[in-house]
Amino acid sequence: MKFYQAHTELTFGMHKGDTLEEVCSKGNIDYINWCIINLDHFYVEEDVINDIATSLNNDDIRLNEKAKEILANKLNDWENEQDEYEQEYDGTYYERDDRDHARDTFDALTDGQYGDYDDFKENGGDIDNLMDGLGF
Repeated sequence: MKFYQAHTELTFGMHKGDTLEEVCSKGNIDYINWCIINLDHFYVEEDVINDIATSLNNDDIRLNEKAKEILANKLNDWENEQDEYEQEYDGTYYERDDRDHARDTFDALTDGQYGDYDDFKENGGDIDNLMDGLGF
């Protein structure tokens, strides 16, 4: 589940590239309600929407009752999943191996298209920027 904030940019749908605040400023709170109800990954706290409404000075920006109900269920399910995860973790400390994860990631993503990892690093290459550029 992704927790959306006022300045979180949507990466899907008709408002792709807009932040939640921009969607609300366009008068499209119904789209936010729809996302909450229909998209399992979409979660935004009601306080975030209330803060947006306050900052835009618009009392019409509010979640509908169905969206509030779905949010409560999503949060409950997420908290239960977190509890299950914590119960499954046995507290064992695992030693890291000697592998170079950045090198492995570079090799897996580029398949030799960008040359050698050592040359990439020597020329100021950054694995995070590379991943962003490749869409990961």
